Order: sequence, then C-alpha cells, then structure tokens
Amino acid sequence: MFVLRNLHVHLGPHKTGSTSIQAFLRDHVSTDILTARDALYVTDPLVKQLGTALQAKDWDAASAVAKDLQDLLLLANAREVFISSEDLSGGLVGRGRVRRVYPRLFENVKLIDDALGDIFECTYYFFVRDEDDWLRSVYNQNLKHRASATDFDKFANGIRGHRSWPSVLRKAQDRFGDRFVALPYTRYTEGSVVQRFADAAMPRLLVKKDTYSMYQENKAPDPQIVQALEVVNKSYASVYAKRNARKYLTTPSQKSADEGIATSTSASEDLAQNEEHAGDWPPNPVRPNHLADELSALWDRTELRVRSQEPPNLLPDLSTDFKQACIDLTEGEEAFPGGGRHDMHQQDRILRHRFRGLPLVCFYNAFAISYLRRSTPHTQHAKRLFCHLWENEYRIMLATLPTRWLISVLQTFMEHGTSEAQRHVGTAGFFFSNTMKAYEAERGLEGHPADNIYAHTEPSTKNGFPGLDRFALGNTDLMLNLLAQLLEASARDDVSGRVLRELLLRTRAANTLFSRMDQSRIHHKADKKGFENCWSFFEEPDRRK
Repeated sequence: MFVLRNLHVHLGPHKTGSTSIQAFLRDHVSTDILTARDALYVTDPLVKQLGTALQAKDWDAASAVAKDLQDLLLLANAREVFISSEDLSGGLVGRGRVRRVYPRLFENVKLIDDALGDIFECTYYFFVRDEDDWLRSVYNQNLKHRASATDFDKFANGIRGHRSWPSVLRKAQDRFGDRFVALPYTRYTEGSVVQRFADAAMPRLLVKKDTYSMYQENKAPDPQIVQALEVVNKSYASVYAKRNARKYLTTPSQKSADEGIATSTSASEDLAQNEEHAGDWPPNPVRPNHLADELSALWDRTELRVRSQEPPNLLPDLSTDFKQACIDLTEGEEAFPGGGRHDMHQQDRILRHRFRGLPLVCFYNAFAISYLRRSTPHTQHAKRLFCHLWENEYRIMLATLPTRWLISVLQTFMEHGTSEAQRHVGTAGFFFSNTMKAYEAERGLEGHPADNIYAHTEPSTKNGFPGLDRFALGNTDLMLNLLAQLLEASARDDVSGRVLRELLLRTRAANTLFSRMDQSRIHHKADKKGFENCWSFFEEPDRRK
C-alpha cells in the first residue's frame, strides 16, 4: 500500500477567498481519486459532512466522518492531496447561535490530525485578514442572509471571547508548529489569495503564474446596498418579503426567482388599453333611487370624498432610474414640517419626513398615491407611475413599507386598478385590513393587550347587533374561511395579489384577532367536534409566550 506523503488542509476561514482557492484547485488539480498521480483535490461529500459535524460540535459524528475520509484517501496514489473547506474552522459568527470567533479551531484541527496524521504529513493553512475588515465582511455576509443583522456596532459588540487572530490561533500554532501555516490575506490584489496558497502549498506543481489573476475574490457590497439591506432587516415585513428583497439587492442583475409577472400584459399596457376605466376619476356615483333617509348623510360624504385640485406636477418622470431608487434612501426633515397636505409642495416635505431613511421608491409610491387621492390633471401620470412601481420594484416596497401604507396601496388598486381583477383584489384587501384595524384600535382603547388570552370560551355579554350570530371559541370556521377566500382572491392578479399576500403574512405573524382566537383555543383546549382543524391559517400554530 502506498502511503500518501502530504495532505494539505485549507481551513479558510470564511470571508478570505476560499471560493477562489476552491475554483483554482478544481481547474488545476485532478479530482479523480483513483487516477490522480501528482496531485489530488478531494471533492467528495465527506469533506462537507466533516465541516458540518465540526460546526455542530458533534464530535462522535465528526470522528466517524474523519475515519470514512481516511478510508477513502487510502484508495488514492497521489503524492499531494488537497482538502479545502472553511467550515473545518468552525461556524461563522452570526450563523445560528455562533457568537465566538472559531472557539473550537484547535479541537477541530486536532480531530482531523488524530484521524489522518498517522498516514499523512498534514499541513494546515489559515488566512489571516485584517480583523476589522474581516469582521465587517462577516457582518455583510450575515446582512445578506439573516434578518437579525441590522447594525454593525450591535453585531460587533455581541461577539464574545477572543476576537484577535493571535488569540484565536495561539493554541493550534503551539501544538502543530510549522504544520499550521498562517497566511496574510490582502483583499482584491490580483490573484493574491490563490497565489499565496499556491506558493505555500503547491510549490512542486507546475502552475503558470499568469493564471492566478483569473481567480478574484468577491467584492464587498456597495455601502448603499449595505444601508438598504439594513433597512430591509429592520422592517416589520414578513420573513418571505425580506428574504426576497435581500436576494434582489445582492443579485440585482438577476430576476428574483420567488415569483415573476405572470400576466400577459404589463399594468401600464393595461392602463393604456383600458381608457374607459382609466378616465373614470374622480368617481361620479349615482344616488340610489330608494336610499333610506338614515343613510343620506353618509351618502353626502361619498360625494365629498375626492376633491379637485390643480397642483403642479412634482412626480418623478417615468424615465427615472427606479432600480437605483430601491437603493437610495429618502432624505427628509427630522422634525415634522407641519402645514396642510393640500399644498403638494408641503405634502412632498411631509412624506419625505415620514419616509426618511426608507428606500426612495417607497416615497415615490406614497407621492403617487397622494396625487391619486385627488382629482388633478396629473392622474394618468400618477397611475402609470404607481403601476410601474408595483410591476417592477415590488420586492423592496413589500419588504420595507409600513403596514398602513400597504393598506393604502390596496385602496389605490381598488380605486385605480387597471383591470377588474386588480380592483377586486384591492377591494377585498382594503375592507379586510381596515376592519381589522378598527377592531384592534377598539381593543386598545378598551385597554386589552393585543396578545390576551380570552377569559371565556362562550360569549359573556349581551349581543349588541340583533341577528348577527356569535360563536363559541373553537366552534366556527369563520376565521379560516375569511383568510382562505382572501388568499384565493389574491390569485386573481399577480401585481396587486402580492400586496394582499404580504398583508396576510404580516397578519399571520402579528398579535391580532386571528392569533388570539388560535392561542385561546390552545390555552382552553377548545376543540369542538367538526371544527378541530379550523385554525386561522389551516394549521395549528406554535404556542406563543
């Protein structure tokens, strides 16, 4: 049996160009364990499994995988063997519950060395990056993938234990000496990481120096992208919306895979084709012939709801770079500007104040809605702007708009939708959300906490609306059917439907009538026959604390 002489283990760590090194190894070193002679790069899934076990601190599983890896490598005949995985160093700070910088690095390397050191001369390579620069890069990585990352200083202050590389590496360097090689990391120098690794670990292999520049480390995200990601992560949007927005911001050249525009024509095209409805503003309702006197005053309000104005057109041109507006943040006055909203110049200042720090596209959406609540000569421009934003830039708005503005968006689809389907979705969402808003406000006025468990399982007061049935806890499918039909309605139109679905997701996560019903059912064990599966979202929720 041929004993392998050298095993080179690249430990990363994370955010030091590991992807470039792995790409270089794949391109220049054989991955066929049986035929490789001079050098072998091990890409077997066992390497990933070992990293996963070490991150989880599952020492029994890691030892078993290391033994399997040993058995695999005994089949090889190559003189130089390479393994590369940053997970062998341990978990990345911020991932899961990791709050320390590679606290088990020594234990991880020792486990590998104990398993493979008897038959290989093992050398370990660890890149050392400027500590502040590395931590900033780690934060950016968390920012892209975890909603919990919202502020760099808070993230950095949450790290426990040693943060300096000398402290992190000392134990491994003392134990393994020259076999533990710390390499300096210099960001973005052409081929810097790959060249340093090759010079240290591959001096005998003939690799042309000019190939190193082909392998570039990933660039740090633009500071504006970082700001936008922080805004997304701080919002109260659904996990789904924030995940899609982060994906969009970090891969802006690619269409997000979550959902595309399934309609055959765009909203702006529909608007142009549907001139009859497009020009039906302001509404001109005809008073019913047989209107009860008791509703006359309310009817008077319908005739006053939309006022005519001739303000200047302060809206952005439709040729504006709205994708950039998804990244740029709104600037506004710190103090509320005051004054009335009748003057659109003043409304501009008020909205910029309210949306300061949020993506500029959110301000544009609100400003378009402000014009559409009035009857002005600029209604068509405002409609086209509103349609364009929700057809193209919805990911960022869904992830950052406050819920009150989602409701306003649904009202705008109800009044200005380019199709019957859009108006249907908007109407359903508008009445649902405002009824819930009124009910939750009433509970607050009465002093009831939003997450209260009901004291009773049967109605305990006199019915104030004769003929309007009430129900016992757990003895109705009303909540379920209401939400299910709203979800069904949202499928009528992709553009407006997304907004209604985001509202449903936020409702699911919030403390509202629906969660109180479900949590009270769990607390009181109120399972009435025939209604056992009638949870608000058709699945039993976790018990909330």
